[in-house]
Amino acid sequence: CLNGTRPSWNGETPSCTASCGGTIHNATLGRIVSPEPGGAVGPNLTCRWVIEAAEGRRLHLHFERVSLDEDNDRLMVRSGGSPLSPVIYDSDMDDVPERGLISDAQSLYVELLSETPANPLLLSLRFEAMCGGELSEPAGVVLSPDWPQSYSPGQDCVWGLHVQEEKRILLQVEILNVREGDMLTLFDGDGPSARVLAQLRGPQPRRRLLSSGPDLTLQFQAPPGPPNPGLGQGFVLHFKEVPRNDTCPELPPPEWGWRTASHGDLIRGTVLTYQCEPGYELLGSDILTCQWDLSWSAAPPA
Repeated sequence: CLNGTRPSWNGETPSCTASCGGTIHNATLGRIVSPEPGGAVGPNLTCRWVIEAAEGRRLHLHFERVSLDEDNDRLMVRSGGSPLSPVIYDSDMDDVPERGLISDAQSLYVELLSETPANPLLLSLRFEAMCGGELSEPAGVVLSPDWPQSYSPGQDCVWGLHVQEEKRILLQVEILNVREGDMLTLFDGDGPSARVLAQLRGPQPRRRLLSSGPDLTLQFQAPPGPPNPGLGQGFVLHFKEVPRNDTCPELPPPEWGWRTASHGDLIRGTVLTYQCEPGYELLGSDILTCQWDLSWSAAPPA
């Protein structure tokens, strides 16, 4: 308020406006609301939001208030971060989900279209990040909630890892340091009703675990309440699909040479030794070992 013969404000009165689209990075908790048609955006709206949670988290989208003109408005939600991601909600075809929507990965793509609606447009969507999710890639990483920061109490996260039917999953525990009373359980199959493969508590050294089939379920539980003693750094787990059998791939002998194997079957630990006919020189390593992940220690020589 400026002094003068007629006191006045030093600027225009501020107003609260809703953005028409945008990208939200490292989303944890927030809300999307529809902007008012008219004004700077004109009578028509085309708004696109991309919501991205941290890696290893999914998103829960709650439909708080939705009032759309069925002839002129359309709301679509896609599980993913692009307009080509699969549609999980379309207001032209689906009823409003009472329990909301849960993304399959860490991103949601929300698109709102409005063309001169006859009725007022009303939209309010609340999103929150969840831990856990379904991962179907041939290789990837699972991180504890809030990594690299320490995770908070009150966690119950479930990840489902899935690879091709004829493969199985090799899990590498790179870092694991959870608080006393917290636990990471690995189930050898699809869902927590499968056989327990391992239960990991406290600090753990690096180790490898192998599923018997194409599915592996991880459940991390940290009870609510004050944090238990310990650093609670969290965990980093790498996974990849490997052949379902217990042998390394067959390798042919080199032209003008031969190879010998330490075992009849190419099981883990098998050593192949390559030699050449007189007058020929071997190019590459003359010794290959079948490694724990069922891959050879080097490319075959020529």
